[in-house]
Amino acid sequence: MAIDFQLFVLSVSLFWLSRKIEDRYPQLNSTALILIASLTIASLFTFNRNDFWDETALYFFGSYGLGILAYWTSNKDRPVLLLLLLGALAVASLMVDFRGRIAVATMVMLLLGFARQYGILERCSIPNFLTYLGRISYSIFLVHFPLCLVVNAAFFHFLPHQAVTNLFGLVLAFGISILGGALFYKWVESRPLTNKMKIWLPAGFVTSGLIVALGSS
Repeated sequence: MAIDFQLFVLSVSLFWLSRKIEDRYPQLNSTALILIASLTIASLFTFNRNDFWDETALYFFGSYGLGILAYWTSNKDRPVLLLLLLGALAVASLMVDFRGRIAVATMVMLLLGFARQYGILERCSIPNFLTYLGRISYSIFLVHFPLCLVVNAAFFHFLPHQAVTNLFGLVLAFGISILGGALFYKWVESRPLTNKMKIWLPAGFVTSGLIVALGSS
């Protein structure tokens, strides 16, 4: 299964579990924060250091959890010390075992966290087209890979293997990915979930997974 899907399901499960715990024990607070932080630490110091886990969300949850925790700690109502402690945690994991991907995630996390903490993002004037691309970015992420594969297969089969031709194919695939993401956002992501969609979307995902599994076997 796709790692991003695993990460999403795992995160939702942790939030669901925290809600169940707090409903049963009202005196407990911030259980979601504790669960997310605990799994983030476990990933940074254990799972992400072992390639055995690289097909599971546990391997990648270190970076994913840093993003969630950065959003919580960078709230203007909270002291900046919390964000600094989060950064120190990530640096400590790098001192134990340096990984370039975790270093990049740490830098991005601190950059966005401090920008949110001090309101830099609100004061920046962002062009409308960048705002729109950000809004449809997840739809682009979902559809870009199969679209790029189709363009790649077409250029490989029908056109000569030349640098200029391949460069044109790269630009074309980039544009088709954005267009496909925009259409997916308009017709799928931004539409309300109807009863029919609740039935057909899971069925479509399961069918697609079975087709891929059978095709690779």
